[in-house]
Amino acid sequence: MRTYLSSTIFVAAAAAAGLTLSACSGPMWYSSHGEMHEHVGEEANARAAADTETNVRVTSVDEAAKDALARANVAGEAAKHPFLHSVLMKDDSIVFDTNKADLSPEDQATLTSLAEKLKAENQNVYIEIQGHGDTRGSVAHNNQLGQQRADAVRQFLAQQGVPLDRMSTVSYGELNPKNPENTPEANAENRRAVVIVML
Repeated sequence: MRTYLSSTIFVAAAAAAGLTLSACSGPMWYSSHGEMHEHVGEEANARAAADTETNVRVTSVDEAAKDALARANVAGEAAKHPFLHSVLMKDDSIVFDTNKADLSPEDQATLTSLAEKLKAENQNVYIEIQGHGDTRGSVAHNNQLGQQRADAVRQFLAQQGVPLDRMSTVSYGELNPKNPENTPEANAENRRAVVIVML
């Protein structure tokens, strides 16, 4: 009798425990599964957004790379043919006093007129400014003076609205005289800046 009661109590206790566990485990499993499903959905959305952003960036980088390649090809072709520039204008009327690199009012008027013409025509031109000196003084000094004269012209044209990146300067010092004679008149002609406009 005691054994039967013990067995009955054990079975009843086990059944009650089973009901309790099943009652707890069912809702907990569904709740946990629902939270996991929601979490997986958020991760999928975040991954999709990241993929979209990555695709946009890749497209942007690809377009930038194509543009850079096109510009490099144009520059490469230009480098193959460095002497294809057509000289549109050459002006050597800009002259300087002895040992000076200051522009006279007449020089400024000439350069202002040139700048206005360049801006009005709005062509894709390139300007080379050459600085020169006479034969007096050392070669090094005349080279430096020629560079200062060329730089003065470039700076003035830039102030009038000509883009700096469309202009370059070079000094020839005393090596390329306009007048080879050794006279005051020849020296006055040789202290000059030459502006060459090329297309």
